[in-house]
Amino acid sequence: MKAQLQLPRHPSVIFLICVFDLFVLVAVYGLYATNWVGAAGIPLKLTSLEAQNLTLSEHHIAVRLYPEPAENCLVGINTVPFTELGSALQQIAEASPLDQVLLVVDHRTSVERERYALQTIQELNMECVLVAEPKPSND
Repeated sequence: MKAQLQLPRHPSVIFLICVFDLFVLVAVYGLYATNWVGAAGIPLKLTSLEAQNLTLSEHHIAVRLYPEPAENCLVGINTVPFTELGSALQQIAEASPLDQVLLVVDHRTSVERERYALQTIQELNMECVLVAEPKPSND
């Protein structure tokens, strides 16, 4: 006579606890193992065009950002303290029609400086053309 496997009609409490534990472990793993990053920073439209193919407005100004020990930036032909970049651009916009900023960023400039400048330009409702050296990635 062969032995037959007899399974209970209702699962036991231990089985339900094991299934619940597995479900919780998978859920926690999904939360911690994801590489999802929340939205942060300033949305940018990046282009792969060469510099000679960019069209600049007739009413544009060049702004040059320098790396950290420098406290100034270059707005047009004037040197302005970096913290006063917004007021300098606003004064120029009030004096003449200004709708576009050509932002030239040194490759050693910190991301914080670059973000501050982009945010300032965006708050003034001006178009920004970002010119920067591509940084080589280590990927």
